[in-house]
Amino acid sequence: MAFRDVMYFSGAAEILAGCLIACMVPERFKKALFDTGEDNGSERCLQQIRNRIAAKLAGMSEAYEAMADTYSEDRRENSACTGEKGRFGIFEKACADVCAFCEMKNHCWCENAGAMRSALENSLESIMARGRASASDFGEGFDCARIEDFCDGITETLKEKRREMISNGTRYDEDMRVRRQYRTISEILDGSAEEIGEEPQYERGTGMAVKRLIASYGAEGDVLVYRDARGVLRVEICAEDITALSARPEELTEEISEAAGCLLELPVQTVGKEYSCLSFKERARFDCSVGATAEKRNGESVSGDCGTYFKNEDGSMFIILCDGMGSGEMAHEHAKSVMKLCESFLRAGVPPLNSAEIVSSSLEQHDRGAGAATLDITVIDPYSSVLTSVKYGAAPTYIRHRTADGRYSLSKICAGGGGGELYAVAEASTELKDGDMVIMVSDGAETGVSLEKAIVGVMTDDPIDLCDILMRMLPGGAADDRTVIAVNYFARGRSSVYEKGKI
Repeated sequence: MAFRDVMYFSGAAEILAGCLIACMVPERFKKALFDTGEDNGSERCLQQIRNRIAAKLAGMSEAYEAMADTYSEDRRENSACTGEKGRFGIFEKACADVCAFCEMKNHCWCENAGAMRSALENSLESIMARGRASASDFGEGFDCARIEDFCDGITETLKEKRREMISNGTRYDEDMRVRRQYRTISEILDGSAEEIGEEPQYERGTGMAVKRLIASYGAEGDVLVYRDARGVLRVEICAEDITALSARPEELTEEISEAAGCLLELPVQTVGKEYSCLSFKERARFDCSVGATAEKRNGESVSGDCGTYFKNEDGSMFIILCDGMGSGEMAHEHAKSVMKLCESFLRAGVPPLNSAEIVSSSLEQHDRGAGAATLDITVIDPYSSVLTSVKYGAAPTYIRHRTADGRYSLSKICAGGGGGELYAVAEASTELKDGDMVIMVSDGAETGVSLEKAIVGVMTDDPIDLCDILMRMLPGGAADDRTVIAVNYFARGRSSVYEKGKI
């Protein structure tokens, strides 16, 4: 199982906003956008543009919501054998083909109409339960000269309506998937509109101090200092020539951190045709280290489990684990395709819950609800210490906590529904503390051993060691693919190395 550590650079909403802003801002404002002087007209201009874009995204969100509403859940009520007309409709063909040409027609349907209707009504339950009609269903008082032909006509109608119900049910499920996809797109657009429309908290005093600082390096440029929607401090420096600044990044970061009153990460450099930029962000108090180990099923050349992890631009850690149904090459390919699809949405800035909903809809459509793979997403925010778990038919996620006496306690998140069921995707969240260990497993790792006792019994804070020991504690002769991923959550400043590359 390959795990890759790749930095995520920007979300789809940020790219869209950036492109539109770049195109829409008049040239005379472009150089003023990062001005931190007393005149904040450029900031008002930028916010107006952001509001305009947010309004357009909100309008698109409403349009997709309206499209979702056109796929009404009430359509299921129109199935073939529901309601008064649908239930008595099973007799229509028999009456048309048999009774219409029977010499007893007037006797049955004119002179004896009430008794006939009562007999038909009383027969419904047994006919529907059996799936075919029999003379005994109508009682002794039902005097039909062509009873066998009449029953055959009812049975044939039942077969036709059963096929119709299956077809209607399939269309209904497909409609509900489309409805859910439209609603997911609406939620994504609505969230992007809110994010773009939020006005940053500008820190102009700090901006002026940073501007004086870069001048001491012999550089002249524009500075913007603000806190984003999560409250994280960001410093943007743009200039025609940033050579003097980029030559000493550690020293520059230390001095800007002092001016800002908080520790900053080393900058990300963006080089453009006319302007180049250095982007700093506040350093998170916590970080993560990751370990993983996997074992394929006996007799197979490849594991049906696939996983990856990466950090995005805001420092959040994303871990994805997919368990392909079955084992071997086909299961591996299913899990790999699901993992890559989910990863692409997450890297594009789509929220984890929405990403899982889109992927699950694709699985249900492609495999007709068979559930080609389970999906397990864990997101850890090092600023808020919130862990978000999104599951689609996946095994529980365990969180090991250190107790005051140096031992361990355990909690777990069982957020997932059953694979292949509509609306099975579920989300849960919890708050992590320094020293917590998050353990994700495929279902093959839960068999044959008390995993919970093993997790609290292994006295190590190294995620790689923990995974290796847990795997060795599982019984030999793997009957299924087995994967264990561990994530150590720790306060920065402690000696720890963030593992990169493949495990």
